[in-house]
Parts: sequence; structure tokens; C-alpha cells
Amino acid sequence: MLGPLMKQWLVAIVLMAMTDPLLAGTTRNGTLVELFTSQGCSSCPPAELLFNSIDSISPDAIPLAFHVDYWDKIGWKDPFSSAEWTARQNIYAARLGLPLIYTPQVIVAGKEEFVGSHRSKLERALLEKREPVAILTIEIIDKSDLNRDSSIDANLKIEPRGNAVGEQHLFVALAESGLITKVPRGENAGKTLEENHVVRRLSKIASISAEGMRPTSERRFSISIDANRNRAKLSIIAFLQSPADLSIGAAAEINFAE
Repeated sequence: MLGPLMKQWLVAIVLMAMTDPLLAGTTRNGTLVELFTSQGCSSCPPAELLFNSIDSISPDAIPLAFHVDYWDKIGWKDPFSSAEWTARQNIYAARLGLPLIYTPQVIVAGKEEFVGSHRSKLERALLEKREPVAILTIEIIDKSDLNRDSSIDANLKIEPRGNAVGEQHLFVALAESGLITKVPRGENAGKTLEENHVVRRLSKIASISAEGMRPTSERRFSISIDANRNRAKLSIIAFLQSPADLSIGAAAEINFAE
């Protein structure tokens, strides 16, 4: 039988696991869905509304919203925009043979693109069965003082499947949801936008050959988090992308608040 002191310790451990978002969380694997968007684009709010409810379309969707910067000079500068995300969209355009880049644009699994507000196309794309080249498991293993700018240490386990071939680039992203912006100028002047899955950071942490994944490999990484981020609304996304054709071979997400 457990003594009173041991029972108190067990209760304390259970409460820590329930209340500390970085001690909880389960990795889910699925299909990476990228939205290229901007607060300066009047066509983007309907696509963002659809993106905010993507879980209702497919629980297997792993969403990332990249806010591009080429709308920033037309009345309103998107606070989440980055030239890096515009560069990523340009890389896709070159690979997919598109004459130009545009918003809102959705790219599913690095292969299929269409206008981001087309719900039926998104539904069809997410119904397609895709065999991942690996199963990814993200484990947060350490944290620093979360009351100031900090970094999170995590471990990524890669379990390859039989279809793993060629080189894969391993990316890790930090995304934030529940972001509210009142837009005073530009095409969306007067609107209040609620945006989810907004990419805050994206890093390539490794290049891995198919042989390098077998039988199982692990990678440790750190990701920086600014003090003003809402930890309860953050998630870490890891994905494998082929540099040859930009296809996404695997994607996984862990939410801090789970």
C-alpha cells in the first residue's frame, strides 16, 4: 500500500502533467497543407476562414499558414509576413510550372495547388490516400524559463516505411493560432481577422538519405520562442520534403496545449 506521503507525490506529478502544456501533447501524423496568404489581400479572409476549420474537413490535415510580404506595400503591412515565405512560394511556383505567384494559394503535400478558398478542391485533395515515407514522433524534452524569450529542446524520432527513397530535407516549424488583428488600412480596412496556424519560424535542420533513416533515426533540435507568444496556442510541426520534386513525404504536429 502507498503511504500518505507517496500518494501526495503521485497527485502532484499527475497535476503537473495536466497543467503544464509542455509536459503534455501527443504527436499526430498527417498531410501537410500550406496556405500562402496576406492580410493585405481582400480575397484571403474567406480562405483563412476555411483554413481555420480545416479540422472539420479532415482530422489528418497538418496546416501551416505562410503570410507573404508582396502585399505589404499596398496600404497595410501584414505583421506576420516574411520575405522567406514569399521565397518558399516562388520555389513551389517554379517546380509546379506556374507563371506567377498569388494569394490565397493552397498547396497540399507539396504536389497539388489551387485557390485557397475552394473548399471542394481541398476536400478532394485531403481524401486522397498518401503513404508516408516515415512516421514522425516529436517529444519535447526540456524547457527554459517561459517568462522570457526562450528556446524549447525537442527530439524527433523518424521511423521509415518501405517506400522511403532518395534524399529528404527535415524541416521544423513553429506555428501560432488565435491571432486577432484589426486592419485599419488596405483592401481589408475595417475588418477584424482571426488567424490560425500562422508560421512564426521555419528551419531546415537536416538532410537525410533513405539509408540514413533506417532502421530508425533520431534528431534533437531547439526552437526559439519569443516571450510574447501565447504558449497555449503554439504548435511544433515537423515534415520531410524531397528536394527533387518538393513532395512532402511525412508531416507531424504536436500542440503545446493538448
